[in-house]
Amino acid sequence: MDTEAQQTIRRKFDDRTHKAFDTGWQTLTLCGRRGNWLNGKEPIDPGTGTVDCEECLALMTTTTTTNEVQQIAMNGTILSIIAGSTLHGLDVAGQDDLDLMGICIEPPEYVIGLKRFEQYVERTRSDGTPQPEGARSGHGDRDLVIYSLRKWAKLAAKGNPTTLLPLFAPRPHITHGTSEGFDLRRNRHLFITKQAGERFMGYLLGQRSRLLGERGGAPKRPELIEQYGYDTKFAMHATRLALQGIELMSRGQITLPMPGSEQMECMDIRLGRTSEERVLERLEFLERLLRVATDESTLPEHPDMDAINALLIELYQGHWG
Repeated sequence: MDTEAQQTIRRKFDDRTHKAFDTGWQTLTLCGRRGNWLNGKEPIDPGTGTVDCEECLALMTTTTTTNEVQQIAMNGTILSIIAGSTLHGLDVAGQDDLDLMGICIEPPEYVIGLKRFEQYVERTRSDGTPQPEGARSGHGDRDLVIYSLRKWAKLAAKGNPTTLLPLFAPRPHITHGTSEGFDLRRNRHLFITKQAGERFMGYLLGQRSRLLGERGGAPKRPELIEQYGYDTKFAMHATRLALQGIELMSRGQITLPMPGSEQMECMDIRLGRTSEERVLERLEFLERLLRVATDESTLPEHPDMDAINALLIELYQGHWG
């Protein structure tokens, strides 16, 4: 018989569009979203079209209470940033929510024991009340996600564009940082490989597919379609991902906020000053540039997982004392 906490977890899980093969609490999960939006945020791996849905598996196996998860995340945070459109320099006054991202070091019992912590997500409306799951965030709302260091490192090593951002966020966008957090930033080279170019391409293609209505996931924004004739936000993010992926493959860095001319190009798209036809032509060109930049990049082919593992051990041990 499930405990009350397990029943709550199971209800949340069943609300998602996944297939689960349940063998007690050892659950084999096949994610039916195929890389689409999980928890209303970033896809796990849209580049491959399939998902090893760690979030959902964790949701089924953990019995940690919400308060415990919150305390682990808040007490163990080593680095947190202002993310989203604000970080990229693409926010519009009176329209955007506030996106926050953090990395935390969980207590020893959640790493070497049987307990498990992967991330903490908190979505609130502008009035401070909880945001319903699946609801779109609006002006004044706040979306917070804090990853465990281990989960963050796995995603970053794969080249996940969103999880790489804390490594490049400028000081004014860093809301909290400990010695471990800044040590992580100093070792960002360990996570930057040609593999990231493939991930940026995957995310770019995902955004373009949603723009064209070829893929499910996050719904189109009817207000933008009514005003501009197409979802300018999908188009803007596809362009941004292409430009940032090219810079990362060519120079090994991501400039944040985006440089002036690139920022202007993306803002023109977001504000409907560029036609959809022109955007699609531009994306075809940028895709070719990103493929060339990835192929010709001098970055390592794959991350040095032994070096990343050694770094994480050092950070965990140092934090635990």
